[in-house]
Amino acid sequence: SIQIIIGFFIDDIELALNKDHNSSLKIATPEEFESIDKYFENYLNEHLKFSVNNNLTPYQYIGKEYDDDIVRFYLEITNVKFINSLEIINTCLIRDFEDQQNIIKISANKKHKTFYLNKKTHKGLLKF
Repeated sequence: SIQIIIGFFIDDIELALNKDHNSSLKIATPEEFESIDKYFENYLNEHLKFSVNNNLTPYQYIGKEYDDDIVRFYLEITNVKFINSLEIINTCLIRDFEDQQNIIKISANKKHKTFYLNKKTHKGLLKF
């Protein structure tokens, strides 16, 4: 399987989700919506794509973890027999923050790779 970790500042993802849903989600507070994981999952599915061996591949949202002012998302791509290449397309938060830099950590085939993606470079490719 391929494990993925991506983190955002809570304020940033909250701003993006509140804009998208015309809401006040109050992430990581006692008033946080019970269904917040659905909001996160939908946002990630829209803005974060993976292609394994040149085929768009779905991933599973495992969960989230709050750490001070950061939220980390844990994702996994399963049922991968072999990996020649892994492409990442990440447009998370780019609409709302001109200088957004997204850091994605990938673990696959005993390789660990960190990608730094932004508005100009929103794709990354890992070859095995």
